[in-house]
Amino acid sequence: MNAGRVRRSAALVTFLAVACFAAGACVKDAGSTPAGGGSQAVQTPPATPTATATPEVTQAPTATPTLVPTPEPTSTPTPAPTVVPALAPTPTLVPTPTLVPTKPPVTPAPAPVDPYAAAKAAGATAVCADGSLSYSKNRSGTCSGHGGVHWWTGNVGAAGPGAH
Repeated sequence: MNAGRVRRSAALVTFLAVACFAAGACVKDAGSTPAGGGSQAVQTPPATPTATATPEVTQAPTATPTLVPTPEPTSTPTPAPTVVPALAPTPTLVPTPTLVPTKPPVTPAPAPVDPYAAAKAAGATAVCADGSLSYSKNRSGTCSGHGGVHWWTGNVGAAGPGAH
């Protein structure tokens, strides 16, 4: 036999021995020797395989989780914002104020200071144009010889300038 065949046979025998040992079904055959004439004992599998009892393992029933579908989030598409063109600002028209001429406030003239208060107090009815006082009882003919009435004192009628 050539050396390559011997090596293959030895490898096969080793493989079978390992497989047999792992299965636990090997029987030792004392009378057989390897093909190369060595003194190694080869274990060969029995002619009929023996069945080994394997204990049955029963498992308690387990609850199968029920899958509840998760609702997918719904999204409503948001409409794009409407762009409104900006309006140009309208100029605010401010009315021009109308200038109305105003008159200065009318203030009453101060009451005339009676230039002849002393004549009135003395009882005279008029002051004549020459500065003399008249004590007449009526206006007719008063200060006729003295240039006319310059001022009426108010003792006879209204006070004020005379007509001289």
